Amino acid sequence: VWHEMLGEGFYMPVDDMGPTRTPAYPQVLDLLADGFIANHYDLKWLVRTVANTQAYQRQVRSQSASPDALPFAAQTPTRLRSDQLFTALATVLGFAEATPFRGEGMMAMYAMNRSPRGQFNQIFTFDPSTPQEDLTGNVQQSLFLMNTPMFRNATASTGGSKLAQILRTQSDDQDAVAEVYLLTLSREPSDRELKVCQQYIRDVGNRGEAYEDLLWGLLNSSEFLSRR
Repeated sequence: VWHEMLGEGFYMPVDDMGPTRTPAYPQVLDLLADGFIANHYDLKWLVRTVANTQAYQRQVRSQSASPDALPFAAQTPTRLRSDQLFTALATVLGFAEATPFRGEGMMAMYAMNRSPRGQFNQIFTFDPSTPQEDLTGNVQQSLFLMNTPMFRNATASTGGSKLAQILRTQSDDQDAVAEVYLLTLSREPSDRELKVCQQYIRDVGNRGEAYEDLLWGLLNSSEFLSRR
């Protein structure tokens, strides 16, 4: 739970807890473990306790590669797992998943693997032991997003997509850019980001294409792909 919430565990990798390993800040780990036992293994208590720590509430910054870096000195952004990323995209873009296949055995597994979520998981999965700084996108992932009708239609500036709705209701680019940022990153753009976006829209000359590029850029940003 600590690793999931802070992006950095008492043991790294998180599942390597052999007898020869020494955790970072063992007294903190023991305190949490004792409290977890005393509260009858209540996960809500554990999550609430971790969320109330200063370590969790510190500012977010990339994890230092230096072996001398102080553990838990800041929140470490963690790349979303493939299933989390698919759910985030479905929520932001507003597309509905197909009804899961209800069969059993190999046919059910085949249908699941051939579904958009199943294919997405296969392409976007990664080894959780890989250092966060080594996790990057690749051409196969980009092509999958661009060529899958569900994603392509959901990011189009026309039709019934959320982006199309924003462009129809917001004629002022300052308001439209702010809406796209709120949709994807749950925050408004900084003054610098707003100026860059407005200049790009003017340079492209085609409002729909410019906003499609903006949406794709935000969906592929480390801020969207990572969890604080």
